[in-house]
Amino acid sequence: MKRGLLILFFVLLIINVNAAIKTDASIITISNENGNIIKLDNSNGIYNYTLLKTTAFGDWIDSTLVDIDGDGNNELVGLRDIGKMDVYIYEYKDDELVEKASPLDISNFPANMEWISITASDIDNNKKDELILGPKKLGRFYSIGYQGSSYITTVMGETRLKSWDAFDVGDIDGDKIKELVTIRQSDLGKSIYVYKIIDGKLGQEMNYGEFSKISFISLKITDIDNDGANEIISLDKDGKFYISKIKNGVYSQNLLADTSFSDWLDMDVGDIDKDSKNEIVALARQEKPFYVFEYNENTRVVSPSVIRDYTPYLKWSSISVGKFISENIKPEVVVPENKTIEEIPEEIPQIENKTEEPQQEIKPEVKESNHSVLYILLIIVILFLFLLTTIILTTKYEFKIFDKFKKKESQELPKIEKQEIQEDIWPETRKSKDLKDMKDFIKKGKNSNK
Repeated sequence: MKRGLLILFFVLLIINVNAAIKTDASIITISNENGNIIKLDNSNGIYNYTLLKTTAFGDWIDSTLVDIDGDGNNELVGLRDIGKMDVYIYEYKDDELVEKASPLDISNFPANMEWISITASDIDNNKKDELILGPKKLGRFYSIGYQGSSYITTVMGETRLKSWDAFDVGDIDGDKIKELVTIRQSDLGKSIYVYKIIDGKLGQEMNYGEFSKISFISLKITDIDNDGANEIISLDKDGKFYISKIKNGVYSQNLLADTSFSDWLDMDVGDIDKDSKNEIVALARQEKPFYVFEYNENTRVVSPSVIRDYTPYLKWSSISVGKFISENIKPEVVVPENKTIEEIPEEIPQIENKTEEPQQEIKPEVKESNHSVLYILLIIVILFLFLLTTIILTTKYEFKIFDKFKKKESQELPKIEKQEIQEDIWPETRKSKDLKDMKDFIKKGKNSNK
């Protein structure tokens, strides 16, 4: 029985969670003075500040966190009002805030739209958030969705009234259908108007609330009292926070807090202290700009606490609360076949022990190889010196022999010349040859008589 109730609880929890991630939330704010985008994280009550990016713009209107591509990681969206390049989408990767797409690819709106704000919700149940934005005077609302690799802008519809102070999107009556909730100053009629969103389009209009002579700064849809159902949280220019509920078609409204402070700029909701409960984070126009309001289930009011460790007044434009962590690229862990992840750590020490033994033997081998190189170099030097000495000695000996040969040749030269002269006495003629032969014949005759 307990197990069944537990499963039912988790199913209901999953159903009531919007696509935009709000747990373990960070606070993101943009300055209109120097274009800085700041991230604040709560660590045991201490807020750490990170400068994410310095933009070149000082005319930001609003910002929100949205998982527009359905990858489970939020992107930061900033809104300006200059025409064509109004929507900027940034993703947080490797601890850097980088532009996800060119603003020209995201929207193409006319100038001076006078946008109210920008929010995000999965209005077509495709597990991807869409951006919803609307101008102050036209009463026309737009959605921007990510399809494939393109951003598609669609007109959701026009409201009967044309002037709104704030709006948000969420399921406020528990029927699992998203609604567009708008709020405005109304001296005569009710101030809250609700429009069902069917297939991404605005449907039937419903009017709730009480008349208000004060205009509103911000409106958010969230579960602030942890009862499993969404409420409407609104903040007016007198510094009053209200909580409104619609249950079974019945509307109720209560005061959450009266701050008596009129310089509020924006607010958002999320669990920033990891207590599994949403807090309201408000932005003020003063040196201590950030306030956190926690809901007390007993008193049913919120009590503020100021974040006092950030003092510069930098003309902040807006505030966004949500999970925003860097998508760091990590190396893939290769798991061997037929091995579970639990088995791998047990085998790692064995692998390390096997590889240590050859590492210990490497050092002496390296030393021996160095000595061998030295020995070889020494032998080469010795051989070179020996060869050089041999060449020198051989050269000197050859010179001596040459001198002796030269002297001997000079001594024998006269004899050779004499012999050559004697031979040259007999000219090469037929007559000289006959005389020579006759002389030889007479000589042989004399020798035979003897």
